[in-house]
Amino acid sequence: MKVDDSKRLRHFHTSERFVISNIWKKETSFYGKHYFNSMKKAGFYLIAAMFLFASCQQNNESPGNSRNQKLSNQDSLYVAEQSALIVHHFDVTGDLSEAKHHIDSIKNRLVSIGSDRSTDMSSILNLEAVYWLRKFNDRDTAITILEDALCIAEEELGEGHIELSSMLVNLGYMYREVSKFDTAEYYMERALAGFEKDTVKYAENIAKTLLNIAKLYSYKEKYEEALPLMYRAESIAVRNFGQSSPLATLVYSHFASTYSEMELHERALDYRQRAVKAYENQNPQNPLDLASAYNGMGLILSDMGQHSEALKEYQKAEQQFVQAYGLESPRMATLWDNMAYVYEQLGDYQKSIEMHEQAQALELQHFDANDKRIATGRRLLARAYNRVGKHEQALNQFVLAKEVREQLFGTYSDHVASDHRSISETYRMMGKMDLAYSHLDTFSIIRDSILTISRIQSLAEMSEKYEADKKEQQNQLLQLKVSRHNRTVIGIGIILLLTIMVSIALAVARKRDRKRHEAEVRSLLSEIELFKMKRNQLQDGILKPSVDYLDFEALNAQLEDELDERDMEVIRVWFEDYGLSRKETAASLFIGDNALKTRMNKIRDKLGVSGKEAAVKKIMGMLGGK
Repeated sequence: MKVDDSKRLRHFHTSERFVISNIWKKETSFYGKHYFNSMKKAGFYLIAAMFLFASCQQNNESPGNSRNQKLSNQDSLYVAEQSALIVHHFDVTGDLSEAKHHIDSIKNRLVSIGSDRSTDMSSILNLEAVYWLRKFNDRDTAITILEDALCIAEEELGEGHIELSSMLVNLGYMYREVSKFDTAEYYMERALAGFEKDTVKYAENIAKTLLNIAKLYSYKEKYEEALPLMYRAESIAVRNFGQSSPLATLVYSHFASTYSEMELHERALDYRQRAVKAYENQNPQNPLDLASAYNGMGLILSDMGQHSEALKEYQKAEQQFVQAYGLESPRMATLWDNMAYVYEQLGDYQKSIEMHEQAQALELQHFDANDKRIATGRRLLARAYNRVGKHEQALNQFVLAKEVREQLFGTYSDHVASDHRSISETYRMMGKMDLAYSHLDTFSIIRDSILTISRIQSLAEMSEKYEADKKEQQNQLLQLKVSRHNRTVIGIGIILLLTIMVSIALAVARKRDRKRHEAEVRSLLSEIELFKMKRNQLQDGILKPSVDYLDFEALNAQLEDELDERDMEVIRVWFEDYGLSRKETAASLFIGDNALKTRMNKIRDKLGVSGKEAAVKKIMGMLGGK
């Protein structure tokens, strides 16, 4: 498991910006300056940063919200010092046993002061997971430790806390290493959701997490889903940090690796060149970053068949690795194996063997004898020996590799079967056909056994899948029936509801119309009753109009516009029978209704009144009647 600087800083309860800035702000501090100067040549600035952080704690100058504030100054200094030594042994000396000693020392210290369930313990457990991974390649134990660390952090910080996102990334990374990509994606997505709570502050974390998720898609060969995430990460990196920033360079490297997997070597080379250019332009330059970039260039050029150019890039990487770690770093072994392959392709087999032997010596120095990397290195060296006719040495390396892989993967595994086949081929080259046949037979037996087991497993998986599919289909049919039934019930319910609503609406409308009709009838009846009452009043002599009152000469004397004969006839009928309607009046005068209407309007105009009743009252008043 690679632990980059950002992850190391995270283990020590602070942010990268704080630590790096304090390298300069607190450079007069004894602890930080002393260790910084001693480690500067190795390029390991991080350890100096840890001591500077510890000295800040010692001076009560720790950053706000730092989890180390829960420890005393002395305990904080102790944790920081021991943690720095752990990382030093991980990445500089390669002494994993010494690293484990410091891990146990910190854990015991935290237990003794009652911080065994603190985020400080959680961070140390992260380092312990790295130890199990590097020492024994035991990913399962590492995952268990990381899950325990996450559980402790969740207890202290609470579910969904932003600081948990870093741990979720680590756990997702570990599940990716054991090829549990869906579980890894789950943890990475949780981490991304946490970082996205503050897209400005955690822009770098968001970009890196997007790259991790994209890598998961690449492992599943879902490149069409991976590339958009990478472009999004590139946009964040360039917009927030610039095209030559370390983050942008990391994105370029991921693009290069992805396009290499897609066998789009030209695009891969373009992005790798961008990464190299960005690293070269950074000030100060990071030798480790440059070494990784040059190594990546070499891999792509080698895949493109440009082995001479690839060798030049590997040699540049070698210089940077030496500058960063010296010749004793285990990282050099992988680079030398890459160089050995290029020498082999160029036909320089002796140089290829030399590089493989250097790599193996370094791996034996730093790794356990039963480490998978030791077995892989032995097989590479054995094949190189076979190419130059050193079959005895090749056989020895193949046998040792087989023994390691038997312990790691078991006798009946593809790895061990491959070793038997390689041993058989080596014996054949040596002319020992009986031994060659024996190992070839063993290879066949193992392969048959694996195939048999595989078939049994496949049949079991098929049977399980069939039962699962059958049950799923039954569930789907049941759900479909329930869904149809529910839709039918809902449909009927809706129809009934609509029917009730329409009935209610009609009933309300009818009731409203009936009330309006009743009101109109009452109003009409009221008007009729009022008319009858007025008519009765007139008939009962309330006004008592009488033809005897009429004196047209006296009346005309008082009017400017005198009444004519036709006017007098109408007025006479009014006074003779006041209760007649207009039609009845017209009939008694033997004229039409309209003619009477016109005549009545003239009379009203002459009298200066607006109605029949008013006209009668005025005439009676003018003549002195009541």
